[in-house]
Amino acid sequence: ANLRSWWDLVYQKTLSNAYQQKPRLIQVSGGTDFVIQGLTLQNAPAFNIVTDGVTGVTVWGIKILNPSRVYTVEGYHCPTGSTPDQKTPGTCFTPETVKNT
Repeated sequence: ANLRSWWDLVYQKTLSNAYQQKPRLIQVSGGTDFVIQGLTLQNAPAFNIVTDGVTGVTVWGIKILNPSRVYTVEGYHCPTGSTPDQKTPGTCFTPETVKNT
């Protein structure tokens, strides 16, 4: 409780028309035949995977778990004390309400 994730911080900044930097979870610059296999990527602040100047990228067997307001259930409220203080319950995400896994 009373902790903020990247997602909460960015959402709050958006509400106030402010900008928040969001680092990439994985960035690969330069190289050949890069392989990402069998990873779970969770709660990326912005992009999950970014490549630049890489020839040949293969990604398979990965799971991406990122909250999205799209997957919240209308009217759902998280249990008291389980999320940061917010004006809206839409920033609360649980495995039960996030369906993009």
